[in-house]
Amino acid sequence: MAELARRLQVSRCWIERRIWNGTIVIARDAAAKRYLFPDTEETIAALQTLKSGNADHPNFAPNASK
Repeated sequence: MAELARRLQVSRCWIERRIWNGTIVIARDAAAKRYLFPDTEETIAALQTLKSGNADHPNFAPNASK
């Protein structure tokens, strides 16, 4: 999550708060015991749109329809 925060130019806390309050939908990986975001440009774009205030609830859950 630290690398993702750097790329978005936000704090880890910014991401964590949005996970905790349900704004960002993502499941914790059972094996790694961490939130694993897909390493794609679509992930960055969705979170940048959220950061700008132009999106609601990006969904990175494994069963999310694409």
